[in-house]
Amino acid sequence: MIEIYQDTYKENEQPFDQAVRAIILENDKVYLMRFEDINMHVLPGGSVEKDESHIEALKREVLEETGYQVLRYNKKLVIREYYEPMKREHHIY
Repeated sequence: MIEIYQDTYKENEQPFDQAVRAIILENDKVYLMRFEDINMHVLPGGSVEKDESHIEALKREVLEETGYQVLRYNKKLVIREYYEPMKREHHIY
């Protein structure tokens, strides 16, 4: 696991928001989504809803954003971001 955070992070602070991202490969290319208004490319995914598992969120977000159904998955990476005002933990599949 890779953790990315500022030195001010304290373990006893409130938990990180949970998010999932999908690495989708098609014809040796990685599928990215583009946000035109901020000129940014990201892996498909988003926040984990309350009472939703990471896998349920992964399947829902990928379907919503790409129209693809998740058939196989394998957790590859967890990235913990910590910078004011956000604390988010991304689970990458």
